[in-house]
Amino acid sequence: MSDLNSAIGADRLGHGLLIEGPPGVGKLELAFLVAAAVLEKAPVFEEGRVQPPAHPDFRWVTLETDDKGRLRKQLTVDQIREACRVLALTSYAGGAKVTVLAPAERMNRNAANSLLKTLEEPNPDTLLILVRARTDTLPATIASRCQRLRVPIPAAGEAEAWLRERHGEADWPRLLHLAGGAPLTAAEYALAGYEAVDGRFSEQIAGLLTGRMDPVEVAAEWAGADQGLEGCLRWLSAWTDHVAWRRVTGDWRVQPPVETPETVIDAIPAAWIYWYRDEVHRAMRRMDGSLNVELTLENLLVPWAQGLEPQEGQG
Repeated sequence: MSDLNSAIGADRLGHGLLIEGPPGVGKLELAFLVAAAVLEKAPVFEEGRVQPPAHPDFRWVTLETDDKGRLRKQLTVDQIREACRVLALTSYAGGAKVTVLAPAERMNRNAANSLLKTLEEPNPDTLLILVRARTDTLPATIASRCQRLRVPIPAAGEAEAWLRERHGEADWPRLLHLAGGAPLTAAEYALAGYEAVDGRFSEQIAGLLTGRMDPVEVAAEWAGADQGLEGCLRWLSAWTDHVAWRRVTGDWRVQPPVETPETVIDAIPAAWIYWYRDEVHRAMRRMDGSLNVELTLENLLVPWAQGLEPQEGQG
């Protein structure tokens, strides 16, 4: 952060900044802090979170809702064109202009092409900050024209201390594990009562492994869960990493919240666990598209009832 402050102070930030890292590590908040510093405005905090600067020369472009109030899956080309048009206008305050674009990975090809011209021929005193959670997105022509700043997962002890200081006591080791180590996501899980969800999901996976539960019925329940498909997939990803750790080390990284059929899990070949993890991640990468939620979950829950054995044509 000190290097970033030095670059801002010395006007060496350039016209494009790409902030990247996993979800829940504070990338967007960092973008708002950079924007406030460039605009020479004190940052504003609400409930410990950095807010977008209230400044006439600041713009935040993010996902919009459709006519039915549903969040769109992509940043539209019209949004990007309008953002570039506004960025090219004369500054209201006579200083810099800053636009934050997040999540940048939700741009389609046409939107990205519209953005490229602004990065190739930037106006003076303008800064475009792109924020993304996936590094396998954005054309190389865009990424190569930005300074890149990677925000990593913090050390577990540091994250737990930060969470206790700001949110009090909770089962932070377990919540951080479910959040992939991301403290902001862990805090959201705590506020949403995710410990109860974790217990229920873990119980159902155990039921699938022992044949006590039906994967189709569990999939139907998950499809109606408040967490949505993304939340279910993130839980499955964390659970599978948890099982992989158990399978390789012979112990749990964090004790499961319910009694787990360890003998069944220990009999699953490690290669099958890694195959399944790839299946979950493949579904997560398709979140931008049109997925049948219940069918997607059913396809990912049936393997647990079959000991994660890949079916013919898979793996």
